[in-house]
Amino acid sequence: MSQEYDLIIVGFGAAGAAAAITAARSGARVAIIEKQPQDKHYSSTRMSGGLIMGANDVETATRYLDACAEGMIPTSVNRAWAERAVRLPDWLRSVGIESVVMAGGWHPQLDGFESIDVFAPLPRGVDPSSVEIELPPPGELRFKFPLPYGNGDMLHEQLLEAVDKEKSIDCFFGHAAKRLLRDDDRISGLVCLSDGGEVNFLTKHGVVLACGGFEQDQDMILNFLKAYPIYFYGSKANTGDGIRMAQAVGADLWHMNQMIGRAVMRVTHPDGWESTFSPSLN
Repeated sequence: MSQEYDLIIVGFGAAGAAAAITAARSGARVAIIEKQPQDKHYSSTRMSGGLIMGANDVETATRYLDACAEGMIPTSVNRAWAERAVRLPDWLRSVGIESVVMAGGWHPQLDGFESIDVFAPLPRGVDPSSVEIELPPPGELRFKFPLPYGNGDMLHEQLLEAVDKEKSIDCFFGHAAKRLLRDDDRISGLVCLSDGGEVNFLTKHGVVLACGGFEQDQDMILNFLKAYPIYFYGSKANTGDGIRMAQAVGADLWHMNQMIGRAVMRVTHPDGWESTFSPSLN
């Protein structure tokens, strides 16, 4: 069985939702492919703190990201992010998500940290002008709010609602992407496996791989990261599928021996006592 779309998105988290909505509003017919079933759809976004990093000035934010990256990411890439990050609050509002600034840059010692805004989504029906949040000191993040703002489950649900409003987007849950189809020098489709067997999705304009990283694939962790074993909290769906599919059609890899995260550990001792470990990474 084959179906054809203008654009195929693999992965239904925040990145996949944003790509699908943007394409649909440009007139494209879009398919979102998600390997998790609809009733067990735990994206990385849903399992996160639900916070969104943005910016209030392009040039200043570019300098801050350059300072954070210490040469590992080209300035052109950082500037491209900053150009879009300054438009983030308006884009969120355009899809029905209201937000408030709840923190700033994480590293106040770096040039440009004042240009970073961290947004938290608001529950439905809450007017942003009615919310007062005391911003934490530079370099600190405040997760507790007077109301249950800023959690990943809420952001996940609001993005799903936004996608559902776009009539030219079809969502296929329980479809595991297996390989990209290639027609000479262009990507022409995607092969998936579902309960009904193999399904081919053909595309006129390409495939967007928004299906996460490789933190649930032990072989890739062992081969790419500098320490092993490493135990990750996050979506069980992030098994490196998109990375392998991209490699199979000739994509190169970049920074695969790097990761960003926070060391948090919960230990159950032989006598049943539980303790935690959560160091500062500043």
